[in-house]
Amino acid sequence: MEDGHAGEGNIDEDPLFIGAGEHPHALAPGSPCVDAGSPDTLGLRLPEFDLAGRERVAGGRVDMGAYEGADGTGVEEEPGDQDPLGAATLVRSRPNPFRGGATVTLAVPVSSAISVVVYDVAGRKVRTLLDGRIDAGEHEIPWDGEDDRGRAVASGVYLLRAEPANGPPARAKLVLIR
Repeated sequence: MEDGHAGEGNIDEDPLFIGAGEHPHALAPGSPCVDAGSPDTLGLRLPEFDLAGRERVAGGRVDMGAYEGADGTGVEEEPGDQDPLGAATLVRSRPNPFRGGATVTLAVPVSSAISVVVYDVAGRKVRTLLDGRIDAGEHEIPWDGEDDRGRAVASGVYLLRAEPANGPPARAKLVLIR
């Protein structure tokens, strides 16, 4: 972090971010953050994939950015067919917290088969909101706070998981207040 952020392993240099839009923290080639993270990643409890859907650790060390470029060059502008950037992202849910119903916006960069499922905090399936093929683009998916049988669920935190066939899952939390 610039301006001397205290703590072990921090740097005091410009990270050279080159990203834009949904991926603002991609690193430029030559960034001091590329492969600057801990070589001991086992105890860090890192997610398997970064925010762009790439494997979190490339080259044996974590990049100190939000994205991990396999070659240290950051995020490509146009993802290829095999690029994990083709994964769906849950853009937002509104309102959150909600009372009667919420709308989740799902961004899908390529046409894909996808399932969107609501789980309770114990990991039990509550409701399948979508299970099928959708076109590329943003899609609004409503949830009325009911389970698959049409019964109103209790107040609490619910986990939404969008699983595209061509990439890693995206997750979001919804808070229901009755």
